[in-house]
Amino acid sequence: MIQKYGKECPDIVRLYGNSLENKDFPTLGKYFSSRGSERDSKPDPKLMDISVHRLIRLEDKPNSEEIRKFDDLFQKYSEGEYEPTLENLKTYRRITSLAAQEELKQHRVIFCTTAVATSPRFIKALTGNIQQLIIDEAGMCTEPESIAAIIATKAQQVVLIGDHKQLRPVLKSTHAAKLGLETSLFERYSDRANMLQIQYRMVRIFLEYNIQCFQFNKVSPILVSRVTELITLITVAAIIWLKYCRYGLQHQSINQSTVI
Repeated sequence: MIQKYGKECPDIVRLYGNSLENKDFPTLGKYFSSRGSERDSKPDPKLMDISVHRLIRLEDKPNSEEIRKFDDLFQKYSEGEYEPTLENLKTYRRITSLAAQEELKQHRVIFCTTAVATSPRFIKALTGNIQQLIIDEAGMCTEPESIAAIIATKAQQVVLIGDHKQLRPVLKSTHAAKLGLETSLFERYSDRANMLQIQYRMVRIFLEYNIQCFQFNKVSPILVSRVTELITLITVAAIIWLKYCRYGLQHQSINQSTVI
């Protein structure tokens, strides 16, 4: 959005959770899952200039000098040159939390997850002052995730965007699913939803299939250019071909290993 609209883009900042912020500025007491998806996740480098945890460290920001001193101490700890105390860690967390709260108050649009919207620093800084809460891909959020964000922000208006027929909550527990957790807040109120009327990105063949199978002919086929359609179809065909070739090679390798 920033790259597309430039100066016309709303004043937006990105607020990450403490665990992801710790990837950029390591501290003590943060541990990560051994799962690859969580271990490899990190703040988006493209959003570096609007990330709250980086903005509070700029020279013209209050407490930035003290925060950077702590960053240096924690860096020395990782190199085995210093042993921070528990009091150091408490002071650091208090200062960064207050700095983040002050930074959040300076912007009109906050980009974060539903979990971060329930964090203490977010609540202390913005609760009661939020005009609109927009939850994208709301069909994929469990009902508690959506409700928690709504309650925490006390937003005057709530907008849920998504499609529960394409993306629903991903649950590991079949018991939780049977109890109803697989039904999102978006799906529960889907009978009141305003359907998408115009589709700008989907090529003709995919759009027509989607209309027939899922959207009950409510989407108007406003299509992309024929050149874009052709490029998209060629790309999809190439991906399928590459996956087929990879599968063929793996299958052949397995058979050869079995013979040996």
